[in-house]
Amino acid sequence: MVFQDGKITANVDNSNQTFSLANPTESQNTVFVAFTPAPKPDGMSIMIATKGTEVDSGSGDGTITSKDRIIMGNNGGATLFASEDNGGASDTAYYRNN
Repeated sequence: MVFQDGKITANVDNSNQTFSLANPTESQNTVFVAFTPAPKPDGMSIMIATKGTEVDSGSGDGTITSKDRIIMGNNGGATLFASEDNGGASDTAYYRNN
């Protein structure tokens, strides 16, 4: 994924597609950003958590909180940051390398 000038380029269905990032909202120590247009079939959001913050998922934060991280999903919201044992998908988090 490449973030540049308010847009994200990602590989979708084996081809690179560029989407605008729209309507950022903050909730539960996480910034939620929607794709415009929404990818089919159910749309998609990016949830961004900055290093040093713990996402208030209701079941703890199973990600590495010492790094900036993002999780993509079409449902679940901040609960995706919880550990797998607590119903989350923290193993799907992407971490900033530098």
